[in-house]
Amino acid sequence: MDERALIQRINRGDVAAFETLFRAYHPRLCGFAFSYLRDRAVSEELVQDLFMAMWEKRARLDVRTSVRAYLFAALRNRVLNRSARARMEEQWSEQSAEVEAIPALEYSDTGERVRVAIAALPPACRNALLLRWQEDMSYAEIAETLGVSVKTVENNLGRARALMRERLPDLIETD
Repeated sequence: MDERALIQRINRGDVAAFETLFRAYHPRLCGFAFSYLRDRAVSEELVQDLFMAMWEKRARLDVRTSVRAYLFAALRNRVLNRSARARMEEQWSEQSAEVEAIPALEYSDTGERVRVAIAALPPACRNALLLRWQEDMSYAEIAETLGVSVKTVENNLGRARALMRERLPDLIETD
Protein backbone atom coordinates (compact mmCIF):
# COMPACT_ATOMS: atom_id res chain seq x y z
CA MET A 1 0.00 0.00 0.00
CA ASP A 2 1.44 3.36 -1.04
CA GLU A 3 0.89 5.43 2.09
CA ARG A 4 1.29 8.84 0.45
CA ALA A 5 -1.30 8.01 -2.21
CA LEU A 6 -3.63 6.62 0.44
CA ILE A 7 -3.43 9.84 2.49
CA GLN A 8 -4.02 11.93 -0.65
CA ARG A 9 -7.12 9.87 -1.42
CA ILE A 10 -8.34 10.35 2.16
CA ASN A 11 -7.69 14.10 1.83
CA ARG A 12 -10.12 14.07 -1.10
CA GLY A 13 -12.76 12.22 0.94
CA ASP A 14 -12.26 8.72 -0.47
CA VAL A 15 -14.17 6.48 1.96
CA ALA A 16 -12.64 3.28 0.55
CA ALA A 17 -9.12 4.59 1.21
CA PHE A 18 -10.08 5.53 4.75
CA GLU A 19 -11.61 2.09 5.29
CA THR A 20 -8.38 0.49 4.03
CA LEU A 21 -6.39 2.51 6.55
CA PHE A 22 -8.85 1.67 9.33
CA ARG A 23 -8.79 -2.06 8.64
CA ALA A 24 -4.99 -2.12 8.39
CA TYR A 25 -4.33 -0.38 11.69
CA HIS A 26 -7.37 -0.72 13.96
CA PRO A 27 -6.43 -4.02 15.68
CA ARG A 28 -2.81 -3.03 16.30
CA LEU A 29 -3.77 0.40 17.60
CA CYS A 30 -6.29 -1.17 20.01
CA GLY A 31 -3.54 -3.48 21.27
CA PHE A 32 -1.18 -0.57 21.69
CA ALA A 33 -3.71 1.46 23.68
CA PHE A 34 -4.53 -1.60 25.76
CA SER A 35 -0.85 -1.99 26.68
CA TYR A 36 -1.11 1.40 28.38
CA LEU A 37 -4.64 1.34 29.74
CA ARG A 38 -5.41 -2.33 30.44
CA ASP A 39 -9.04 -1.64 29.52
CA ARG A 40 -10.28 -2.96 26.17
CA ALA A 41 -13.40 -0.81 25.99
CA VAL A 42 -11.53 2.43 26.67
CA SER A 43 -8.76 1.39 24.26
CA GLU A 44 -11.24 0.75 21.46
CA GLU A 45 -13.03 4.02 22.23
CA LEU A 46 -9.79 6.00 21.92
CA VAL A 47 -8.91 4.32 18.63
CA GLN A 48 -12.42 5.07 17.30
CA ASP A 49 -12.04 8.69 18.41
CA LEU A 50 -8.69 8.91 16.63
CA PHE A 51 -10.14 7.65 13.36
CA MET A 52 -13.20 9.89 13.69
CA ALA A 53 -10.96 12.93 14.22
CA MET A 54 -8.85 11.92 11.21
CA TRP A 55 -11.94 11.67 9.03
CA GLU A 56 -13.30 15.00 10.25
CA LYS A 57 -9.94 16.68 9.51
CA ARG A 58 -9.26 14.68 6.36
CA ALA A 59 -8.90 17.73 4.10
CA ARG A 60 -6.18 19.12 6.37
CA LEU A 61 -4.56 15.79 7.22
CA ASP A 62 -0.81 16.17 6.69
CA VAL A 63 1.26 13.08 7.43
CA ARG A 64 4.95 13.86 7.05
CA THR A 65 6.24 10.59 8.48
CA SER A 66 5.10 7.03 7.97
CA VAL A 67 1.37 6.56 8.47
CA ARG A 68 2.11 3.92 11.09
CA ALA A 69 4.31 6.24 13.17
CA TYR A 70 1.75 9.04 12.80
CA LEU A 71 -1.14 6.87 14.00
CA PHE A 72 0.74 5.40 16.94
CA ALA A 73 2.02 8.81 18.05
CA ALA A 74 -1.45 10.35 17.77
CA LEU A 75 -2.95 7.49 19.76
CA ARG A 76 -0.23 7.70 22.40
CA ASN A 77 -1.05 11.38 22.87
CA ARG A 78 -4.73 10.54 23.29
CA VAL A 79 -3.92 7.85 25.82
CA LEU A 80 -1.71 10.17 27.84
CA ASN A 81 -4.37 12.86 27.76
CA ARG A 82 -6.96 10.35 28.90
CA SER A 83 -5.00 9.08 31.87
CA ALA A 84 -2.63 11.11 33.93
CA ARG A 85 0.87 9.74 33.72
CA ALA A 86 1.02 9.32 37.47
CA ARG A 87 -2.12 7.18 37.44
CA MET A 88 -0.64 4.93 34.76
CA GLU A 89 2.57 4.53 36.78
CA GLU A 90 0.57 3.66 39.88
CA GLN A 91 -1.49 1.11 37.97
CA TRP A 92 1.67 -0.44 36.50
CA SER A 93 3.27 -0.68 39.94
CA GLU A 94 0.26 -2.53 41.32
CA GLN A 95 0.15 -4.92 38.36
CA SER A 96 3.89 -5.47 38.47
CA ALA A 97 3.80 -6.31 42.16
CA GLU A 98 1.01 -8.83 41.53
CA VAL A 99 2.85 -10.39 38.59
CA GLU A 100 6.16 -10.66 40.43
CA ALA A 101 4.42 -12.34 43.38
CA ILE A 102 3.50 -15.27 41.10
CA PRO A 103 6.39 -17.72 40.57
CA ALA A 104 7.21 -18.26 36.91
CA LEU A 105 7.25 -22.01 37.53
CA GLU A 106 3.45 -21.97 37.76
CA TYR A 107 3.30 -21.25 34.06
CA SER A 108 3.68 -24.28 31.87
CA ASP A 109 2.81 -22.36 28.73
CA THR A 110 5.86 -20.56 27.34
CA GLY A 111 3.72 -17.87 25.72
CA GLU A 112 2.09 -17.07 29.04
CA ARG A 113 5.49 -16.84 30.74
CA VAL A 114 6.65 -14.39 28.07
CA ARG A 115 3.45 -12.31 28.41
CA VAL A 116 3.89 -12.15 32.19
CA ALA A 117 7.55 -11.13 31.82
CA ILE A 118 6.62 -8.40 29.35
CA ALA A 119 3.81 -7.13 31.59
CA ALA A 120 6.30 -6.82 34.46
CA LEU A 121 8.63 -4.54 32.48
CA PRO A 122 8.69 -0.81 33.28
CA PRO A 123 6.20 0.96 30.95
CA ALA A 124 8.84 2.70 28.82
CA CYS A 125 10.69 -0.56 28.22
CA ARG A 126 7.50 -2.55 27.64
CA ASN A 127 6.09 -0.11 25.10
CA ALA A 128 9.36 0.18 23.17
CA LEU A 129 9.69 -3.61 23.13
CA LEU A 130 6.12 -4.17 21.94
CA LEU A 131 6.47 -1.60 19.17
CA ARG A 132 9.70 -3.28 18.05
CA TRP A 133 8.48 -6.89 18.27
CA GLN A 134 4.79 -6.63 17.43
CA GLU A 135 4.76 -3.67 15.07
CA ASP A 136 8.26 -4.21 13.65
CA MET A 137 8.97 -0.49 13.95
CA SER A 138 12.42 0.96 13.44
CA TYR A 139 14.15 2.72 16.33
CA ALA A 140 13.37 6.06 14.66
CA GLU A 141 9.67 5.19 14.31
CA ILE A 142 9.52 4.07 17.95
CA ALA A 143 11.22 7.30 19.04
CA GLU A 144 8.73 9.37 17.07
CA THR A 145 5.76 7.36 18.34
CA LEU A 146 6.81 7.63 21.98
CA GLY A 147 8.09 11.21 21.73
CA VAL A 148 11.62 10.34 22.86
CA SER A 149 15.09 10.28 21.31
CA VAL A 150 16.46 7.31 19.39
CA LYS A 151 19.10 6.96 22.15
CA THR A 152 16.31 6.62 24.73
CA VAL A 153 14.72 3.90 22.60
CA GLU A 154 18.08 2.09 22.41
CA ASN A 155 18.46 2.31 26.19
CA ASN A 156 14.89 1.15 26.87
CA LEU A 157 15.20 -1.79 24.49
CA GLY A 158 18.55 -2.77 25.98
CA ARG A 159 17.08 -2.65 29.47
CA ALA A 160 14.00 -4.60 28.34
CA ARG A 161 16.16 -7.32 26.79
CA ALA A 162 18.30 -7.56 29.94
CA LEU A 163 15.21 -7.87 32.15
CA MET A 164 13.68 -10.46 29.84
CA ARG A 165 16.92 -12.51 29.92
CA GLU A 166 16.90 -12.24 33.71
CA ARG A 167 13.26 -13.33 34.03
CA LEU A 168 13.38 -16.01 31.33
CA PRO A 169 16.92 -17.42 31.47
CA ASP A 170 15.82 -20.78 30.09
CA LEU A 171 14.26 -19.14 27.02
CA ILE A 172 16.63 -16.29 26.20
CA GLU A 173 20.31 -16.88 25.79
CA THR A 174 22.76 -14.52 27.45
CA ASP A 175 25.48 -12.89 25.41
